[in-house]
Amino acid sequence: MLAATTTVLAAAAPSPDRAAVATTLVDVADRVGLDTRHGAFRWGSSPDPAAMMGGGVCWLDADGDGWQDLYVVSTWSDGEHQRWLDEGGLPTSTLYRNVEGRFVDVGTESGTALQVRGQGCLAADLDGDGHVDLLVTSDRTSTLLWNDGDGTFTRDDGRAGLHVSGWHAGAAADDVDGDGRLDVVLTGYVDRNTPLPAASGGFPRGHAPVADLLLHNLGPGEGARARFVDVSSEAGLDVDGPRYGLGATFVDVDHDGDRDLLVANDTDPDRLYRNDSTPGHARLVDVASAVGVDDDGSGMGTASGDLDGDGMAELLVTNMGEQRHALHQPEAAEPWAFVDGRATFGVPAFGEGLTGWGIGVVDLDADGHDDVLVGHGAIPMGTDPATTAQPLLAYAGTSGGLRVVDGGWGLDAVGRHNARGTAVADYDNDGDPDVVVVGVGEPLVLLQNQGRGGAALRVQPEGRQPGTRVVVTMADGTVAARTVTAGSSYLSTEDPRPLFGLGTADRVRTVEVTWPDGHSVVVEDVPTDRVLEVGRDGSTVLHRFEPQRDVAATAVACADRSAEAPSAVARWIDVALEAIRHDLPDPTAHARTLYHLSAAMWDSRAALVEGVPTVLADVDAQAVALAAAAAVAVDRRAVEAAIAQAAHDVLASRYGDGRAGDHVARSLPAALAAECFRSDDAAARAVGSRVAAAVLAVADGDGSADRSTHQPANRPLVVRLPGADMDDPDAWQPLQLDRVVTQNGIAQPAEPQAFLGYGWGGVATFALPDDPDGVPIDPGPPPRLDDPDGGEELRRQLVDVLRASSQLDPADGVVVDAGPGGWGNNPLGTDEGTGHPVDPTAGQPWPAQPVLRGDLGRVLAEFWADGPHSETPPGHWNVIARAVTDAMSPAERLLGGSGPALDRLTWEVSLHLVLNGALHDAAVAAWGVKTAHDSPRPISLIRHLGGLGQSSDPDGAAYHPDGLPLVDDVVEVASAATTAPGGRHEGLGEGRVVVRAWAPRVDPDDPAVRWLHAEEWVPYQQATFVSPAFAGYVSGHSTFSRAAAEVMTAATGSPWFPGGSFGWTVPAGDLAFEGGPAGDVVLTWATYADAADQAGRSRIHGGIHIPADDHAGRIIGAEVGHLAWERALPLFAAPAGSPT
Repeated sequence: MLAATTTVLAAAAPSPDRAAVATTLVDVADRVGLDTRHGAFRWGSSPDPAAMMGGGVCWLDADGDGWQDLYVVSTWSDGEHQRWLDEGGLPTSTLYRNVEGRFVDVGTESGTALQVRGQGCLAADLDGDGHVDLLVTSDRTSTLLWNDGDGTFTRDDGRAGLHVSGWHAGAAADDVDGDGRLDVVLTGYVDRNTPLPAASGGFPRGHAPVADLLLHNLGPGEGARARFVDVSSEAGLDVDGPRYGLGATFVDVDHDGDRDLLVANDTDPDRLYRNDSTPGHARLVDVASAVGVDDDGSGMGTASGDLDGDGMAELLVTNMGEQRHALHQPEAAEPWAFVDGRATFGVPAFGEGLTGWGIGVVDLDADGHDDVLVGHGAIPMGTDPATTAQPLLAYAGTSGGLRVVDGGWGLDAVGRHNARGTAVADYDNDGDPDVVVVGVGEPLVLLQNQGRGGAALRVQPEGRQPGTRVVVTMADGTVAARTVTAGSSYLSTEDPRPLFGLGTADRVRTVEVTWPDGHSVVVEDVPTDRVLEVGRDGSTVLHRFEPQRDVAATAVACADRSAEAPSAVARWIDVALEAIRHDLPDPTAHARTLYHLSAAMWDSRAALVEGVPTVLADVDAQAVALAAAAAVAVDRRAVEAAIAQAAHDVLASRYGDGRAGDHVARSLPAALAAECFRSDDAAARAVGSRVAAAVLAVADGDGSADRSTHQPANRPLVVRLPGADMDDPDAWQPLQLDRVVTQNGIAQPAEPQAFLGYGWGGVATFALPDDPDGVPIDPGPPPRLDDPDGGEELRRQLVDVLRASSQLDPADGVVVDAGPGGWGNNPLGTDEGTGHPVDPTAGQPWPAQPVLRGDLGRVLAEFWADGPHSETPPGHWNVIARAVTDAMSPAERLLGGSGPALDRLTWEVSLHLVLNGALHDAAVAAWGVKTAHDSPRPISLIRHLGGLGQSSDPDGAAYHPDGLPLVDDVVEVASAATTAPGGRHEGLGEGRVVVRAWAPRVDPDDPAVRWLHAEEWVPYQQATFVSPAFAGYVSGHSTFSRAAAEVMTAATGSPWFPGGSFGWTVPAGDLAFEGGPAGDVVLTWATYADAADQAGRSRIHGGIHIPADDHAGRIIGAEVGHLAWERALPLFAAPAGSPT
């Protein structure tokens, strides 16, 4: 039986209001790297039908980075073939990689560059390996490109059976027969080798048509990744003879779970095939004539969509000239009866007088009503393309039908084109649909949607298989549906991620995803203006759209070099943090990079400013740099030029080949461009490059690459199963998740965790003492079960974790004071503080900041997890340091709280050197302890001990001396009375240990905190993350944060934030793990130590550390911070010599 899963997202606060701005489509192609032009008729028109008919475009995520790449099909006219060769080569169909909204031609390196007379393309995972393949049609043969999974493609050698001869134009893919494999339909057009002398009516009727093909996928074999065989005849295609086929798309007309096939035929009646297939046997029956969709115009493009919200799809086909475009409306509830819907929808002259090609159904203005966009261009084309160019038209969906958008939405500025393929995609991931248009012989057009209409929701089902249906139900019961398709419009493939415009809705009641095999998942109470990823197991990931970018208005702005503007140091720290946000979240590696970056920036300044010592660049390297700098006029501009170049080189080395490689390929050149270098900056930049090379050379020998591999003492804990089988309960246990997504949203292979950063204690540091055992600072062991006293303490601390988890329900109504007067001011390594009695700036008690305890705990767990923007804890403290600098007046920039006030450049290069030196040392110190003690995480211990039983009552049920201690309302044993209907443990197992804690909701009525079996406990984290991939003791967050706090205190000369406090507002609805908070939550810290302690304590709320991990980390971090400051003092004591 097919499974169905319901997932509940806890009640979410409304999404932030979207300021409504009129929909505007702006051509940004040449601004984002798509400065390409269709190859036909470059030197004049000629009577070449194939060149006039191309070409299509395909959106696909070729490299799996979450951004839609673009394949652009090109061609040439036969009459210009030799001219192209003489000019250097034939036009090429190619792949453009989308690097966060900007495109790079990767055709050659990816293996996708094809010199073919291209017609269209199909993007679909044809071999089922999880990577999207490409099929390119032409007027001669089709070409199949297999995706190798690493951003490259391999051209099929013909064994797959898709290297089909003849003029095939359109292509579409779906699992026609329900066997779990994608089949392919190719529409046949014209056989130019078979003229029909007696025919009338002009092209294409002067030649015989080519038969449509259904190519059945047999799976891998005979050396092919997948093999396809022609089953067209037995399946029922073209039973009355071939027609001139062009556009094709699959659509489930009758909602029976399989997709039917719509084919547009040029000058012949269109076909609609009802899918009557059974597993392994394809059967398509042409019912177009019987149901009223056999339009006999010059059918070009196809589309479908529920334009009137009745749950049934309208079918649209573009036609030529006076024929008008077809709009077939289902008649009432009868799925196999259609009527002409043009008058009903208010467009009786739908496309009259125009020749339509590409067509899309999409909610461009996000008002909750689907719109229609059509590309036009007359044919045949004459000697002057301007005479056949026609407008791109939009029809706005309304509650009463469709309305022609006459010149609005920016289309008047787009002008007239000889359009062919059009395809919709949210290319910039901002939640608005954009449109690409191919025009014959014209530059590519990419229409960026710069409107801010209503709310939006993008749903990304696992696998994104064609035929997957997504249904969104609004609070008022209104329903909208989208189906993932491969092949639509005119010879094109559109974005496979269903995007819904939702008007003014701040949430939807349900999202139901149904995969082609019938398996479904329902997600309830989903906030809008989000991306919802849905796994087949019911797991969800919810995150926000990318910020909107007005590319048309973007220009390189030179960095502000005024005295109080952020210096090059701050600018390049920002560049580094953005690279970290795009990389895998590895705090040890990122702390190391931030340290080496800061050292390179300091040493670049030292190479130019006499008397300033270097940190890492050796004497010879500095001498070379100084020699190169002999002609440099040492002023602030020169120092910043050297710093910028050094920073660029360090970041390129660290991130250029990694997960963030595509991002830095765009961001680093852009950041250098913003420096607006002059020719006289060249010598200073050379200094920066040489210093960077010297720093990187030293770093290569720091031991980070010379570490052993961890061998876990325990088998992986499979999180979805109850219990934790531990061979050594005092050792770390890796987790096994069904789906793995890092905290900054990067999907990873679902493999058992490997100990990240193992052996890092042996890496060279900024200020720590060397230790041959790789434990520079040893706090002693954590509480352990194999020690009687330690075991008792460990159990007590596990109860602390469970108690914190039980307090994560805002519905309990408990209110706490989140202000500095209500918490903080802790003695080092404790949580014994009760707050600060007086605001030092006002001399008055701090005002109370009441907040729901359940909201505060959840906010703390999420805010401090990786920083507010996923830059990991080392990056987070750089964000805080930048904010502190921005808040300081020039007179307050006294390093150590005394001496002369520093200019901003000197302050920032000094502060970030010691800060990032300390953060790097904190990583070395903390991971040295983690490696040495290899301690478990709470999820393993709570499940393991709870599975053993309870350790408090030897005469009670479920007793085991090594079990969890009983604590009323936190840890209990379920009894016959308590598990009975209405009991506090109703539905749980009698005689088992149960805990009251936060848990993901299974039913909409479930409270956030409830009783569950101890063996099933999970921390307050994303289901795709659960706990970090390294040992618990000591907490890295605590060590990083307290080290940074000590540095900030020493550097500023005050324990207080500037102005007496510092805050960060977490907006309502901003939580990612579940819905909330209900209102804005303001986090306020009086001292740097308060902020650090809160970061450490957040890990208890999040359920991934016990207090011992946190407190020991704070103590180590304090020592790390002190040592870093002592190491930096001689550097800072050197003659200032600061250039101004």
